[in-house]
Amino acid sequence: MTDPATSPAPPGDDETPRCAACPAPPLPDEDACLAHAHPTLRATTLAAWAAGHQRLPAAGITVSADLLTEIRAAAPADDEGHAQLCEVDFTRATFGDHAGFGVATFGDHAWFGGATFGDHAGFDGATFGDHAGFDGATFGDHAGFGVATFGDHAGFGGATFGDHARFDGATFGDHARFRGATFGDHARFDGATFGDHAQFDEATFGRGGRVGPVLARGTVTLAGLVLDSGVLVVAARELWAPGLRLIGSCQLRVGWARVDLSEADCSAPTVLAPPSGADLEGLAVPTEWGADTRPRLESLRGADVAGLACNDVDLTGCRFAGAHHLDALRMDGATGFAGPPRPRRWPPSRWRRWSSRGVLAEERQWRATRPRWHGWQPPSPLEPGKPDEPVSPARVAGLYRALRKAREDAKDEPGAADFYYGEMEMRRHDPDRPRAERWILHAYWALAGYGLRASRAFTALAVVVAAGAIVLWTVGLGPALAGQPPAEPLSFADMVLYTIATASPVGASPLGRTLTSTGEAIRIALRFTGPVLLGFALLALRGRVKR
Repeated sequence: MTDPATSPAPPGDDETPRCAACPAPPLPDEDACLAHAHPTLRATTLAAWAAGHQRLPAAGITVSADLLTEIRAAAPADDEGHAQLCEVDFTRATFGDHAGFGVATFGDHAWFGGATFGDHAGFDGATFGDHAGFDGATFGDHAGFGVATFGDHAGFGGATFGDHARFDGATFGDHARFRGATFGDHARFDGATFGDHAQFDEATFGRGGRVGPVLARGTVTLAGLVLDSGVLVVAARELWAPGLRLIGSCQLRVGWARVDLSEADCSAPTVLAPPSGADLEGLAVPTEWGADTRPRLESLRGADVAGLACNDVDLTGCRFAGAHHLDALRMDGATGFAGPPRPRRWPPSRWRRWSSRGVLAEERQWRATRPRWHGWQPPSPLEPGKPDEPVSPARVAGLYRALRKAREDAKDEPGAADFYYGEMEMRRHDPDRPRAERWILHAYWALAGYGLRASRAFTALAVVVAAGAIVLWTVGLGPALAGQPPAEPLSFADMVLYTIATASPVGASPLGRTLTSTGEAIRIALRFTGPVLLGFALLALRGRVKR
């Protein structure tokens, strides 16, 4: 069956049958449309429709208030006295102000595609079957669909709404479409519920719009949607919004969902955060979703994040490559990143303990493609079965550097330290960097963890002190100094204390004995390496507690 809501308008040639009084198509075998037919003919047509013998032939007509009252009066009523408007075709019909369909029941295939409504069009409490079509319809101000119920495949694609359009408490089945719809100011969707797929691609909301709180049991798509100074509150499994454009100050309160903001324009002040308890009040959120309401941001590729603040957002699998103004991104609250893999006890050949830190998805993807590092798992792909292409170490280092600056600008020095560690790791493994630089970075990593791991620096200092004490005790000591009585034999404990003092900034007292050339070399090495390693350790401690 052809969908009247999406079928083209009748051609305007002389062969197209038209009503004698208007451009609407006439009734079968007549020269007048339903609106201009003789009252007897109209009554007969309405009776045949009410009996289920034909679809209501109202396409293209002008529906006056009196005609609408006559149609509702002719319709059969349910047990509660509500009109049952089954098999209606109002494609490209024109309604005046206060067109009332409230609490009416529509069957499947209710067509209003291309229809024009004046102000205060009322569908509050109406019930629609499957395939309700409002594609391309135009509504004036205060269009009401509050508490309306739609079956599967409800279509509002390309519809235009004036100010104060309301869908509060509306319930949609699977595949609700608002693609390309335009809403005026103060559009409301409070408490609306969607099935598997709610599509708002390329829709436009005016100022003060509040989309939600909306519950979608599947996916909400907002590709190319324009939101002007509004609030979006969504609880869903997935929210895909590539190309989302936010104008003015906006809030995205998203719960549970995997979120894709690729190519989004968040240059205006924007907050991405989970919904509050008040936002979720009254929504029948599935219990299997769990108690953690944080959204999982999956991608900011190509997005402008100059005004974006992520509060309590899971960034474990977020892709940052290609994002603009990444150094201006704010990350507050319980905003978490993935960590390195845990060490494996068996087999021993794969045992390795990784330094604890936050790791970007791009680094995980790159390491997972290198067989030398066991245990690294790539992030879940954005599209099932289509893994991400690895990003080069140089680009990953740039991402860490931008995020580090964002943390430092927010006065979060401990948080910035993780990003600095990641940046240095990528520089150390970048094959395009000079080999000498990578050797230096390897030494810096091994001895001090890039100045961020105090335990590593203290361990290196202890090893240097112990090795120095052993060498001095065995081959580093010479005879007593000239003019001094023979020296007492020195124990190993004495040599340990001497090397500790030598490695400290204050230096050690003379032993009363000369040093061999080897011992003198050890003393000089201790005087240099000891303060350096101690400085690394203190720097690492300072970086973890700095305010």
